[in-house]
Amino acid sequence: NNTITDSAAGATAFSIGKKTFNGNIATDVHGNPFGTILEALKRKGKGTGLVVTKSITDATPASFASHTLNRNFQDLIAKQLATLHQDYGWKNCTVTDILMGGGKRFFDSWGFNESSYSDYGWNKYLNDNGTLYTLCPEDLPVIGLFADNELPFYLDLIHTENNQPSLLDMSRISIDLLNKTYNDEGFFMMIEGSRIDSCGHMNDIACILWEMEQFIEAVDYVIDWAREDGETLVVVLADHQTGGLTIGREDSFEKDKLFDGYSLNGMTEEDILEYYGDYKVNPLVTSKDSDAITTTTYQWHPEAIKDIKYTSQWFNQTVTAANGTMDILSILHLIEDRWYPLSAKEKAFLNYTFVNGGKMDQALVHITNVRTVTGFTSHGHTAVDVSLYAMGVSADSFYGHWRNDEIGQLLSRIMDCVEEQNEQTSLLQNMFVNGTLELCDPKQKPPILEYNNSVPYPFGNLRYPQNCVENWM
Repeated sequence: NNTITDSAAGATAFSIGKKTFNGNIATDVHGNPFGTILEALKRKGKGTGLVVTKSITDATPASFASHTLNRNFQDLIAKQLATLHQDYGWKNCTVTDILMGGGKRFFDSWGFNESSYSDYGWNKYLNDNGTLYTLCPEDLPVIGLFADNELPFYLDLIHTENNQPSLLDMSRISIDLLNKTYNDEGFFMMIEGSRIDSCGHMNDIACILWEMEQFIEAVDYVIDWAREDGETLVVVLADHQTGGLTIGREDSFEKDKLFDGYSLNGMTEEDILEYYGDYKVNPLVTSKDSDAITTTTYQWHPEAIKDIKYTSQWFNQTVTAANGTMDILSILHLIEDRWYPLSAKEKAFLNYTFVNGGKMDQALVHITNVRTVTGFTSHGHTAVDVSLYAMGVSADSFYGHWRNDEIGQLLSRIMDCVEEQNEQTSLLQNMFVNGTLELCDPKQKPPILEYNNSVPYPFGNLRYPQNCVENWM
């Protein structure tokens, strides 16, 4: 239903080996549930884990161990992640041995917390970094919910005192636990550097670089561990690209050529010329009105952000928390203390944004992108091909150009779990038909126009022409 995938459809392609509509979680284009590779490998007796830096109920992790018609049913996704094994009739066995990330509020909403987790078959419940390092194999299955929603950006995390773990912390502990517990059987883990995507949506290059640093740290650890183990396949890939990031941007220094279509919050071309001038391209370069067209092609200056200590989101939250008590001088001081010294033109641009009620965090991002000569084409996802890297057992199978659903099918073949995946699909679809597996939550209305009154099952669904939601509660 879209040219460009979202995380739900992208992760579903990996987990069930089928294309689907954006928003669908481990269901096909008809809205029917299908068994995931994680569920199939648990049927084979292997260890399983999901480790992320967004909410554990977010689209990517959800697509490996839950089934809904829309990614926004996060309370329902949380309930499925924590309890589906009971619905399956699996004794002493959760679908995932390890769940770690954010999303605590989506579990709290229906009564799953540090007082009740054992009622649902979990042995350990974590909510801070300290308890993470006390885990031992006997504690599995374990669930760690380290934030109400998303974990902090890595750049903010390393400059703030808190008890929240990094992606490397969670990955290292999880691999150690699964390896010790399932040394003979083997294990499957999906580790996601989730917030790289968030930084891309914000067009925040400093945020992106630090989230990539966090992800690379985790990948390096996994590769070193797998190389020593000698019997492990590691696949590193993305479900999509976000932001249309370009290292380098081509712009004119001529004032009559200056215009920027996004993140200037309604400024007209006349406003830009008056308050922004030739600064749009690079504040480190001086030009005159009479200059010929000059471009910054083939340049990039990441050193311009080496002293940045926080993301633009932290900046926005800090200013918002002040409840209007911060004047422009206080804001400029904050930026110069936590980001970089500002030029006169940068101060004028920020002052203009402040006086006219613009979004100061977006103005700050824009300055950083200009300083580094970083370009973006979108605040959303793009349709470019993404890279895939593999090492270890069967890594040679990934040579070539693949559709995302083909990657899911290939993984199932390599892991020799196609039969178990089909068995899981039969179980899920039988449960769905007899009403013991719900794909929608009538208490959590998604922000989708077509769902204003009800949620119909698509044509071809096993329960068509019924509605998944008759009326919102």
